[in-house]
Amino acid sequence: MGNLLRYGSAGPPPEYDLSKVTVPTALYVGAADRFATPQDADRLAEELPNILENHLVEDPRWGHLHFGYSRHQGGVNERVLSAMRRIDSEIQQVQLEIV
Repeated sequence: MGNLLRYGSAGPPPEYDLSKVTVPTALYVGAADRFATPQDADRLAEELPNILENHLVEDPRWGHLHFGYSRHQGGVNERVLSAMRRIDSEIQQVQLEIV
């Protein structure tokens, strides 16, 4: 019903040109993720122009909810923080170049 109201069609929403998304992006996916599969992440990594990282947690039990709720983060949190630091450093460099 939502797609019908928003896009005028009950089918899937229209395609979006992901090459227009220029924000630095890091992808994290678990081997057992059923919401965002490793194949989904690989496809996004190919279509998005500014990928910092496409990381697969290879644990065969690691699913979508483990990223937020597992007590054993498998090093993922440190990878996320590292990506955020790189983005912050790039932003600060750009700001210095502007001034």
